[in-house]
Amino acid sequence: MLGRIVGAVVLAMLASGAIAQEEDRYAQARLACLGDVVRLCPEAMLDADQARACMKDKKKLVSPGCAEFYPGGKRAAEVR
Repeated sequence: MLGRIVGAVVLAMLASGAIAQEEDRYAQARLACLGDVVRLCPEAMLDADQARACMKDKKKLVSPGCAEFYPGGKRAAEVR
């Protein structure tokens, strides 16, 4: 019984670490693209769906740092 509890706690700790890493990578992508959103899509800044659509439409105009997170970019696999 104790082994199962310890196993569950370890699993929960590993899962929370993975979630934290995922959130960190997402935060890095958001930070890398924030300037581009302000520059290219200011009218969409208050709506995440509109901002994503606008950025997708203007993909060729984004900065190199932001482009790394787009599909095909060297950091794209880090953000789903």
